[in-house]
This record gives sequence, C-alpha cells and structure tokens, in this order.
Amino acid sequence: MAKLALLIRGTALLLCLLVFQAASTSDGQASVSRACIGSERDALLSFKASLLDPAGHLSSWQGEDCCQWKGVRCSNRTGHLIKLNLRNIDMGYYSDYSYPNRGRSLSLSAGEMSSSLATLQHLRYLDLSWNNFNGTSIPIYLSSLKSLRYLNLSRAGFSGRIPSQLGNLSKLQYLDLSWNYDYYGNKSYILDLAWLPRLSLLRHLDMSYVDLGSARDWFQRVNMLPSLKVLRLSVCGLNGTMSASTSISNLTHLEVLDMSGNTFHTSLKHAWFWNLTGLKELHLSDSGLEGSIPSDLANMASLQVIDFSWNNLVGLIPKKLENLCNLASMRFSGNNIGLSLEEFMERLPKCSWNTLQELTLGSASMTGNLPIWIGNMTNLSILQADSNMLTGPLPVGVGALGNLKILDLSYNNLSGVLLKEHFASLGNLKVLELSYNSFNSVKEQFASLGKLERLDLSHNSLSGVLLKEQFASLGKLENLNLSHNIFRGVLLKEHFASLGNLKLLDLSYNKFSGVLVEEHFAGLLNLEYLDLSYNSLRFAIDKKWIPPFRLKVARFRSCLLGPNFPEWLKSQSNIEVLVLSNANLDDIIPDWFWVTFSQASFLQASGNKLHGSLPAHPTHVSR
Repeated sequence: MAKLALLIRGTALLLCLLVFQAASTSDGQASVSRACIGSERDALLSFKASLLDPAGHLSSWQGEDCCQWKGVRCSNRTGHLIKLNLRNIDMGYYSDYSYPNRGRSLSLSAGEMSSSLATLQHLRYLDLSWNNFNGTSIPIYLSSLKSLRYLNLSRAGFSGRIPSQLGNLSKLQYLDLSWNYDYYGNKSYILDLAWLPRLSLLRHLDMSYVDLGSARDWFQRVNMLPSLKVLRLSVCGLNGTMSASTSISNLTHLEVLDMSGNTFHTSLKHAWFWNLTGLKELHLSDSGLEGSIPSDLANMASLQVIDFSWNNLVGLIPKKLENLCNLASMRFSGNNIGLSLEEFMERLPKCSWNTLQELTLGSASMTGNLPIWIGNMTNLSILQADSNMLTGPLPVGVGALGNLKILDLSYNNLSGVLLKEHFASLGNLKVLELSYNSFNSVKEQFASLGKLERLDLSHNSLSGVLLKEQFASLGKLENLNLSHNIFRGVLLKEHFASLGNLKLLDLSYNKFSGVLVEEHFAGLLNLEYLDLSYNSLRFAIDKKWIPPFRLKVARFRSCLLGPNFPEWLKSQSNIEVLVLSNANLDDIIPDWFWVTFSQASFLQASGNKLHGSLPAHPTHVSR
C-alpha cells in the first residue's frame, strides 16, 4: 500500500513538472529565465547604432539580457529572439502624417539601415511602423527572415520599389506595407505582383498608398491568396473595370475589402466581389463608381460597414435588404441620390435599426424631411446629412438618440424652433452642427449637452436674448459659432464664465450690445479665435490688462475699441489676422505695433483716425 502511495505521489510530481515545462517553453511568452543569445544582442546593438532616437525609445537597450529590453521578446525554450516591436509608441503625437511631425520617431543616422537584423533568423514578428527611415528603400535583407509570420512596415518613411524578394517569406500571415513615402511625397511602388502568390498563408494584406498602377494583373495575383481575411488597397492608382476575367473569386474567407481612393470609373453591377457573402466591411469611397447600386447588395448578409461615399452613384439603395441585419455603418455622402431622405431611410432593414451606429448622407442631393421615426435608431452615434436640400422642422425624435456623438445637418433649409426636447437625451453629443439653415429661435439652454465640444448655429435666422445660463453646462466646448443671426441683448460676464476650454468664439453679424470689460474674458484661457464684428459692443478695458489667452485671429470690425489704441493687444504676439476697421480709434499707432504683429499675414485698420508712421514695406497691411 505504501509503495502504491509512493508511486502515485511520484507520478503526480512528474505530471506537475511536465505541465510547468510546457507552460514555460511557449514561444509566445517573454523570457524570464534564459538570457538572450550574444550574437543576437550584438545584432540589436548594431541596428540601434544605425538609428537616431530623439525620444529615447531604445534607452532600455543596454546590459547583457536583451530579452528584457523594451520591444524585444525571446523564446523561453530556445532563447532566440522571436519578436521585435519598434512601432513608434508616440504615433498619437502626430497631428497628421506629414514628415514635420515625425520628430519623435526613429530615423537613420546614415544612408542605409543596418543589415544586422538579417542574423535574427528565428524572428517571427517584426514591426517598424510609424517611424521615419528617410525615404530609403525597404531593405532586401528582410526577405531572408524566413520565420516571419508578421511584418509591419507601414508609415515608416520608406519609398522606392518594394523588393519582390518579400515573396520568399512563405510563412507570412500578416503583411502591411501601407502609407510609405519620402519627404517629397514620392510613394513606394510595385511594378509586378508575380511574387505575391508565394505568400499563400497571408490573412492580412495592406498595400494602401503603394503605387500599383503598373501592376496590371493585380486581381489575378491577389486572387491566389485563398486565406486572405483583410485586403486593403486604397489609393493604389488602380483603374479600369472592377469586373474580373475570373468570374468567381477565390477570396472566400475575405471579411474586409478596402479599395477606396482609386479611379475605376465603372459600374458596380459586375464587380468581382458580389459573391463574397462573408464580407463584413466594404470600403469603396472616392473610386469613380457610376450608375445604380445593384440588387446583389441584398445578398451580403454579413456586412457591417458599407462605404460608397464620394462616387457618382445615383438613385436609392435596393428595396429588399432585409438580410442586412448587422449593419453598423453606412456612408453614402457625395453621391447623386437625388431623392427623398425619408424614402432612402425607409429602405434600410428594420432589423438594423438597433445596430446602425453611423449614417452619413452629406452632399447627396437629397430632399424632403428627416423622418419623425428617426428616434427608433437608438444606437446611432453619427448622423450626418449636411449639404442637401432638406426642409421642414427638426423632428423631436432626434432627442431620443442617447448614443449620438455627431449631429451634422448643416447647409440645408431646415426651419422652426430648436426645443429642449430636441436635445433631451443627447448627453453624449460632441458635435452639433446646424449652420446654414433657417431656424428662427432657440428655446434651450443646452443643459443636457455636457460633453459638447463644437456648437455651430451660424447662418440661421435665430433671434432673441441669450439666457444668463445659456452655456453654463458646456465646460468642454471648444468651438462656439453663433454668427450671422439676429441675436440681441447685452452680453453678460456669465455667458462665458464656464467656457475655459473654448478656442473659437464667433458672435459676429448679430445685434448684441453692452460694454465689455476684463471679466467677460477672464475665463477664456484657451481662446485663439475671436470675432465680435458687426455688433453694438463697446470695450472698456484697462490699458494695463493682460489677457489670459493668446489669440491667432482677432476681428473687431465696427466694435467701439477707441478712442485710444487698445494696449492689451501688445501681449497678442501670436496674431496672424487682426481686423480693427471702423473701431472708433483716434490715436497714434504705438511703437510696439509693428514689432508685435511682424508675423501677421493680414492687418486691417481702415475707417479710423489713426496717425503715425508706417513701416517701409507693409505688405500685410490694409489701411
């Protein structure tokens, strides 16, 4: 009996050891016990030496154990380096994708990238995206890393011809070569895609912004990748018909297709992708598509995203779309639908009313009213139907769209009164854009819109007096435009007291009145754009006052700033546009004026009684 118990305990111990060993030898986990291999550490250090790293992304690359360095992962079983992730973590720092904003990314210290990475023959994952490799070509030696499953070279500042030797990476499942170009905007390009079918295991392929204009057989080559789930070929210079000589596509596993930004100039009717009923996303914006939307759309039951925006499609969507119950986003802006908005929306399958999150129909030549049942689409977060010919009042059902973040109905002919009910449940709204309509009154304090960042009611016929608490709840507001209306009454200090995040304030072309003092502006800490032109406003500002903001644009046409020249402007050296015309100024132009505004692109002070000297070459001055 004792022997049996001993045998059981021994067996249990052996099993525990085996489980522990299996868990610790997974290639997918970082090394915690095995130091990196010396030759691979040397390869990383050699690679680092070829780079400029102004943000210190590679500052942890020191010491003996490279497996503990940031962005590096080794196999616990073999100690070999299997993952290298040098994706620029500061990509959110960029305001756009242009070269001047890449100052925190990795770049080359000399002409070429070090070839030392070629020694990392066990590497399975390589990400160099969102860096700036100075417009050099993608290194051919990367094609020798035949263990790679994942290769991401997107937005890395490469240019020139993409090497066909990448076809040697037969184990690749993920390849992203998108959005590479040099300082002058020269794109990377491919002349022949004959190498692509050798990557037969690919599931994700992104060549967006790669010039494929000379790769005439692009579809035939891509069609030989039966495992593809994601295919992105936007802005690739593709043209001609979307019909393929191969009547049936082999891409039966495809879930995401993006060919936006090309110039097909063809009908959708015989497109090669209509048999891909597993598609979840179909992106074809700005691709020169013409004609009507074929009934084949009704068979795409898995679709979640449809983007046909900015083409020349005409007419309504097909009638029988009851199978499209998974729709989350429909983008049809910039087409020539030319019919009733309500009829268009009635053709949306009712089963999608609770799934639809985005509906964009701007600049689509649509007429009629916004349907009164719009409130049934309770999941909508973006509703955009600007630049159409919509008429009638805003339905109160809009106020039931509690998930709405963007509401843009500008540039229409909507009319009536804006009521509290219109905004009752819009606590998540960030953008409210109702400019260029014919609304005549506001009966709402916007108390429920605590997350609002942009409020534009300009170019309407809105009248009445702003309530003291009109904007009290809008602490996150950055843009407030009430210009070109008929608002009247005295501007109170309380109107702006809560608007500490405001960057743009435009109240021009109204009938506001009263005296403005320092307290009116005390809370506007982030203001950059201020336009109070064409009101009956008088400034009574102490000459020693220093504003809490730094303006870039200041327009005070027909405001009473004088008779003395406003000394507080001396602190506004960031100004690019300054308009002081007809401002009742009767004074000498101060000495500091030309120095303070030496970088301004436009200065206007006509219609005053200013005197003094002008600079020798006042090219930016309108007298």
